Amino acid sequence: MTKQDRATVTRAALVEAAAAEFARDGYAGVSLGRVSHAAGLSNGALTFHFRSKADLADAVVDSALAAVRASVSDALVAAPTPLARLSEVVTGMTRTLHANTAVRAAARLELDHSAGLRRWSSAWHPQVGQLAEEASRAGELPAGTRPEDVSALAVLFIRAVALHIRAHPAPPDDLRDQQGAHGSMAQYLRLWAMVCRGLTP
Repeated sequence: MTKQDRATVTRAALVEAAAAEFARDGYAGVSLGRVSHAAGLSNGALTFHFRSKADLADAVVDSALAAVRASVSDALVAAPTPLARLSEVVTGMTRTLHANTAVRAAARLELDHSAGLRRWSSAWHPQVGQLAEEASRAGELPAGTRPEDVSALAVLFIRAVALHIRAHPAPPDDLRDQQGAHGSMAQYLRLWAMVCRGLTP
């Protein structure tokens, strides 16, 4: 392994460890020493790659934004109508929150209003609003339903999933349903399916 390869592996290990720490305890509750210990590396190795905790948090958010943008991009080509694409964005974000520690960390950092950090919701929130507007113009919403209310409902659902996962993290041996999804994940998807039935004219 070259020196550059080792540096890449070390940096990735630090970001992964930091994501787990930030997701659990937020920005204020995490120290650089805790991150380096969790990664099994020295403080010197950490400060070689990241000058400060803010730099480390930025790297975690960068990782989260890449995952969220990929999820949204997949959702936009997965369904033929605006309302169906909106549903794909919500379920995609639910799966991403469940599977990606950096995304959960970014959600926690935004909720904590950590100063100077980019917002993870910037990668999906505007798209939710746009799709709700498109669904309204296409006549997909029930009569009297405002697109801004549909958008707000989707946003609340995604944020509620993030909070629920934070409060009830799945154990490693979490029971799986017949499709192989974690039990809590399957429940989130069932709940969103109920919401979608209510949005069907």
